Formats: sequence, C-alpha cells, structure tokens
Amino acid sequence: MIYTVRHATIYRYASPVTLSTHRLRLAPRATPRQTVRRFSIEVSPENHDLIAERDAFGNATHLLDIHESHSALIIEARSEVALAGQSPELGFTAWEAVAEAARRPSGAAALEAARDLTARIFHDFAYDPEATHASTLALDSFAARRGVCQDFAHVFLACCRALGVPARYVSGYLLTRPPEGKERMVGADASHAWASVWCPVSGWVDFDPTNDLIPSLEHVTCAWGRDYGDVGPVSGVVLGGGGHTIEVAVDVIPMVEVRE
Repeated sequence: MIYTVRHATIYRYASPVTLSTHRLRLAPRATPRQTVRRFSIEVSPENHDLIAERDAFGNATHLLDIHESHSALIIEARSEVALAGQSPELGFTAWEAVAEAARRPSGAAALEAARDLTARIFHDFAYDPEATHASTLALDSFAARRGVCQDFAHVFLACCRALGVPARYVSGYLLTRPPEGKERMVGADASHAWASVWCPVSGWVDFDPTNDLIPSLEHVTCAWGRDYGDVGPVSGVVLGGGGHTIEVAVDVIPMVEVRE
C-alpha cells in the first residue's frame, strides 16, 4: 500500500518572536515493512536553516533555526511511503519467560499476552480528548481509565516494563476513513501513537491499544523512543511571542485516491 502524507503545523504568536529553534521529527522511518519514497519540508519564514540529523534512537530529525523576527511559523512536511503488512504468529508464552529471554536471548515471545493487553486497554478505557494533555502521566490516565492514543500507549508500555518486557513508544499516522457516504475532509486526519514489544523470535512487533489491533497497512511509522518525550513531532524554544495558538492539519491519502 502506498500513501501520501501531509502534516502542517502553524504557530501564531501574539507578539513577534525574535529567536526560534525547533527539533522536528516529521520524516517517516525506513523499516522492514516501510519504504520512504519521498520526503520534504517547507518552512515559513524563508530565512532559516534546516539541518538533517539522527537522534539516539535512529529517528530522522531536523534542526530548524529561524533567522528573522516572525509572528507566525508554518511547517509543512510531505511524505510518500510504501507499506507491507505485519503478520506475526501469536503463540502464548508467559510474561516471565519473555522477561527472562530479554536478559538471556533465547525462548519464544509473549505476543498473545501483548495482544490480550491491547484488547484490555481498548475495552477498559474511554477515548476522551478532554481528559488528558501532552504531559499527563501514565499513572494518572490509568487511574482515570480515559485519555487518547498517547495515554493508551504509555499505559501499555508501563504494563510491559513492570514485567521486565522490552517495549517502545511509536509515533506516526493512521489512515482514517470518513463515514459512509461522506467525502474525506482535508486536514482531518491526525498524528497517532502505539507501542511495540520485543521478543527474541519475532523482534519488534507493533500493537495499537487505541484501536485494538496489530498495525499493518494503515499505520505509517515516523519515530520511536521511550515515550512521547522522545518523539514529539515539533519541539523547541522561542524568545518573545507572548501567547500563541497551534493549528495542526494531517492528511493520509492512499495513492489510488491521488491518481483518481
């Protein structure tokens, strides 16, 4: 499956910003199941430096420095990626055996147990964008039993790590489908988050507790790390600006739609 992805972020400031430096993690990763065919970033204001780098987790990042006073910052990333499916064999093995295998590389994976955890979070937690924010702790969202994809991924990771099972946070995009009979709304898609569990036999396997599934052909991977703090799409510091607003628009479009 081939997708084009557009991710636009607009900051509007109450007063001019005189210094602006940002770390961008907007480029999809090349993985065994994902090929990055094209990627580009456009930034306004035009007087800026954009340096491509890799972070400690191997994610493609860009360091953005703005060299002029500005009252708005527009960052638009465009990607084209090809995906191949993920179909691990889910055999049951105890969590304790996986934790031991992580310390001593042998044994089988507890993928069936991870799949069960994915389903438990999906059924036990309510999706509620108003309940949490970007800095909400996994413990708090666990107690509230509600939140968004970031929170569900954090809870999943906390459960795995409490049992000694290696797991990582994954950020990216998810293809969303409009209601039947409705047209796709431009910019209505969003960034998404899920998690991966490691086992000696299958390597890293993705699980999406927000949607109770194993990601396959509708999840585009951008970055991974320990938690959201390692993979935020845009982070940085500014001097000036006063208050600000943020607008984000994401489109994930199958290439078959692009050709029509």
